[in-house]
Amino acid sequence: MKRITMIVALAAIALFATAAVASASVAVDSAGNGSVAKGDVQNAIGGNNGAFDIYASTVKFSVKTETVWHQVYRCNGVDYINDITNKSVQPIAAAATMSANGKQITGWNLTGPEGGVTSSTTTYSNSSAYSKAFMACYFSGGTVEDVSTPPTSTSSLYVKAEADGKDVPLPNTPVALPV
Repeated sequence: MKRITMIVALAAIALFATAAVASASVAVDSAGNGSVAKGDVQNAIGGNNGAFDIYASTVKFSVKTETVWHQVYRCNGVDYINDITNKSVQPIAAAATMSANGKQITGWNLTGPEGGVTSSTTTYSNSSAYSKAFMACYFSGGTVEDVSTPPTSTSSLYVKAEADGKDVPLPNTPVALPV
């Protein structure tokens, strides 16, 4: 009977622990301001409470943005396509919020971009051939029409603990920083 009681008690604790983690939240506005609960960071990075408390003070946040331009110039009915992709990383300022006893981090308040973009890479799918064909058509008097689509951007909030160096996305956190 004691064993069954112990199993039921452990199951109840597990249920409450799961509910506590599930109720964690990330709330970040388009300016990069907001809050992130400890549970979201701990789920992303991993570790039990004891291990997490050791490296929680080294946690850093950043926003990774990918912007894609789909350039299409039509010359005399022929499409010339060049896709441009830019990926950038921008650090986000964060201040830890502490438990009532001041010993554990319970989350972070984010206060927007911290400095400029720390890295940015741009790739071109077909730049050389695209430019050559477009210029040949344009200078030969061809009819040129721009049928490009507007650029699209997606951004996500990432977290990294310096202890393990992993840069992990926080789930369900689309972020749109001002350009």
